Amino acid sequence: MCGIAGFFLNNDNHDLERSLFEETNLSMKHRGPDDNGFYLDSSNKLGLMHTRLSIIDKSQKGHQPMLSENNNVIIVFNGEIYNFKEIRKNLISKGYKFRSSSDTEVLLNLYLNFKEEGKSLVSMLKILNGIFSFAIWDKTIQKLIIAKDAFGVKPLYWRKINDGFIFGSELKSLQNISKYFITQEDPAKELINYKAIQSYLTYLWCPSPYTSHRDIYKLEPGNLIEIEKGLIKKKTKWYDLPQFKINEKTNINPQKKLFRSDHKVEEIIKQTRIKLRKAVHSQLVSDVPIGAFLSGGLDSSAIVAFAKEKVPNLKCFTINTKEGSDNGYEDDLPYAKKVAAQFKLPLFEIDLDSNTLISNFLRVIDSLEEPIADPSALNVLLISEIAREHGIKVLLSGAGGDDIFTGYRRHIALKFYNQINLLPNNLLKILSFTTSQLPQDQSLFRRLSKFSRFCTKKGEEALVDLFIWNQPEYMKKLFNQHFRNKLKTYSSEESLLKFLKGYEKNLNHLDEIDKVLCLEQRFFLSDHNLIYTDKMSMAAGVEVRVPFLDLDLVKFTSQIPSQLKLKDKECKWILKKAMEGILPREIIYRKKMGFGSPIRKWLKFELKELVMEVLSEKSINKRGIFSYERVQKLIEDNDKNRCDGSYAILSLISIEIWCRRFIDQRNLENLI
Repeated sequence: MCGIAGFFLNNDNHDLERSLFEETNLSMKHRGPDDNGFYLDSSNKLGLMHTRLSIIDKSQKGHQPMLSENNNVIIVFNGEIYNFKEIRKNLISKGYKFRSSSDTEVLLNLYLNFKEEGKSLVSMLKILNGIFSFAIWDKTIQKLIIAKDAFGVKPLYWRKINDGFIFGSELKSLQNISKYFITQEDPAKELINYKAIQSYLTYLWCPSPYTSHRDIYKLEPGNLIEIEKGLIKKKTKWYDLPQFKINEKTNINPQKKLFRSDHKVEEIIKQTRIKLRKAVHSQLVSDVPIGAFLSGGLDSSAIVAFAKEKVPNLKCFTINTKEGSDNGYEDDLPYAKKVAAQFKLPLFEIDLDSNTLISNFLRVIDSLEEPIADPSALNVLLISEIAREHGIKVLLSGAGGDDIFTGYRRHIALKFYNQINLLPNNLLKILSFTTSQLPQDQSLFRRLSKFSRFCTKKGEEALVDLFIWNQPEYMKKLFNQHFRNKLKTYSSEESLLKFLKGYEKNLNHLDEIDKVLCLEQRFFLSDHNLIYTDKMSMAAGVEVRVPFLDLDLVKFTSQIPSQLKLKDKECKWILKKAMEGILPREIIYRKKMGFGSPIRKWLKFELKELVMEVLSEKSINKRGIFSYERVQKLIEDNDKNRCDGSYAILSLISIEIWCRRFIDQRNLENLI
């Protein structure tokens, strides 16, 4: 697990200084504190940089950039290939030799093998089961290839510049490279991607490929780009969600036939247990100690249960919210303790209170490099730091369980949608308006308001609405007139709707639950959960693995009928049945909880000073994005419970802090 960066220029106008490589690697040192290196092909004006977190083969034989035996192919790699031993064995049978025991060298030789046999890059990537982003420079054909794993676990940003192409694991690395090749940027305000800002306000995250910076993009999950002479020649989607695979003659997904009507449910339950256990065990490959997140929820507890079978003294880590949880949330700690006690595992508690959030808020935004307004990010950072102090470089996470088996309230909302939608549309609108007027400091009223709004939508717009956190129409009103004019024809729902439209033929065989799970896996995972998990863990020099996103397991779950995932009102029904007898029933069947920090209370009281400073009249007017009067109205309405504006306010703060750090390019210490 590492940091990678590089450039490929299309002219000779630049002298390539050693400081470019050293400074870029320094900006990524937290991602790879164990080693670093760079490669320069001066004749082609190409450079590759790498910082290393040594997980597999800790020796210098695993040093990167790694060169092929004839020095013609060079790779920088970030991630893990879990099936690398099987691939290595096959390559050895074909005559390939290895100098190291690293998965990086396996990937390098796999590329050489596929090239020699005339096979495509897509076919090469399809045999990899892992989490990765990498770049390969092939001197013989003068082509640079960058690629990203199926679900986007490992981030990769890219940017076209006048003189070529640059890429990196983080925005900081791109900005460092940019200053050597871009002599003058446009005025600061124009560097902001106003569409992305609207998305961050609406969802709390932004659909890839966009970022808040107008000229910087995220490589989408399951994609690769081929660059020649500094220019993008081809962009290919190498991975499609298994739900999309259809028989062209019958227009039916053949995988659904795997579970025929005569297939016993007991067999599906058994296979679910087998597949998950195999996924966890396969991701334990490591030459360093492994630990685990443990919230006490079903997903993390299931991961811990199976990991314990191979790692008897698995260290587990959890959060203790010292000031209580937000209204509507339950404290996780007692459940985490119960699981740890059952499996006789050490459990380390990390205290979280408002002071912790205040003291770490700027660092969170700096490390996220995106204005993602989710306090769960701090959860990951704190756990990763403590884990590292205890000698843990790898943590297992339960991320992805909700997104392949169902697990969110929006999935349950779909169960009621068809019945409620039988009501006249005018009545639904009245219901939506009425519930929006209820006091929004109560979780029940907030959920009623969101659900009744959702029921006024139809078709795919209703499915996309399930992901909306803050009403886009209201969020647009927060912009000043200049930005509102730019947003006139833009809809925050555009990216998600376009995605569904692009797979319209493939989606015909899917029900609403399956379609929403597709949106979960394409957007919510990659652009929200996985990106903050990677950024926060890597800020502490810790790798996080996600067994629920094992490709074989995901393919298997895509074949399970949705009525076995969400049965009546029971999310993850099939997974829960699979874990019976392994986990306590009170863990399996406890109510679904999110990260329960009391953020709504903190914004009104403990964080009030931060709110008023960052969203002051001077600050907002200087930035030139939002209307100070409308922002103040939002804060006032939230304080008086006229609306639930807490996460909108947190988004506004995150956006302003992000602008100070990545548009103004101020130092972390000078952001407030």
